[in-house]
Amino acid sequence: MIGIGLRLACGGFEFATMTICRWDKGQKVEIRQLGSSSLSVSVLGYGCSRIGSLATPASTAEMLSVMEDAVAGGITFFDTANVYGQGDSERTIALLEAKLGKRLIVCTKAGLSVRVPPLLVRAAKPLVRPLIKRSRASRRSVQSARQTAERTNFDSGHILKQVHGSLRRLKRQELDLFLLHSPPASVLKTPEIFALLEHIREQGLAKHVGVSCRDLADVEICLEQPVVEVLQLPLPGEVLNGASDILAQAEKQGVGVIAREVLSSVDKENQDGVEDALRRVVSMRGVSTALVGMTSADHLHRNLSAIERSMSLPT
Repeated sequence: MIGIGLRLACGGFEFATMTICRWDKGQKVEIRQLGSSSLSVSVLGYGCSRIGSLATPASTAEMLSVMEDAVAGGITFFDTANVYGQGDSERTIALLEAKLGKRLIVCTKAGLSVRVPPLLVRAAKPLVRPLIKRSRASRRSVQSARQTAERTNFDSGHILKQVHGSLRRLKRQELDLFLLHSPPASVLKTPEIFALLEHIREQGLAKHVGVSCRDLADVEICLEQPVVEVLQLPLPGEVLNGASDILAQAEKQGVGVIAREVLSSVDKENQDGVEDALRRVVSMRGVSTALVGMTSADHLHRNLSAIERSMSLPT
């Protein structure tokens, strides 16, 4: 597949102001072990926060097509959560696995929710999506409303209920990886929350457990807990320089690191900038995979090309 355009600088060949971007099905990306866990993941991970979201104009069929191409391109790791798309993100991953006839490596999370009843939002999607598809302003409004409606609940009974819900939606008996979803420091400072992670693992609900952290300070707290096998943390460019010591400590302890928000401060139309951001993150000591959200074939192909080129360049 070849994309041609004034701003499609995808690590291909540049001729004057025009760039030719090439992405071929079957192209593979590097696989890394996730810390000392039994999981091996693609260095480029598929962030699924917008799959099934009210703010995403793409239909389930369209998203399945993109995700199928992602697997063909070598992506093996998918990151979701019970709250993404009111559970439709997890349902779509289950549909993908059924369509492909293979099991992917999936991380899901719980602890965040929105105040609007999920069933109400799911019922509204067929009515609202045509408007969202035609208007970027509408998409921004929906995203803003979702952020203001977010709330947290890390009560053990609630988390266990959400874990069982994720298992049903993903059609699994055991999760590959379960993370607490951005708990505040006050929650992380209570021993009960880590006892809950131990319980989830011991009961066979998840093979591996950990925490999706809000910042590096939360990572420090989590690294003191032996039960934590994997950490997910924001690693935009402005955070990287200050993260080297804590990433080295995570690696020393065998704790796997999933990087997110790696392109949050990058102009997505600047492919050189995307490649540089990905290269910097995946070359950091201790980082196993970098998550990028991809809601279209164009997004996917650009990021596959970027990660392939970034891995071939000297660090």
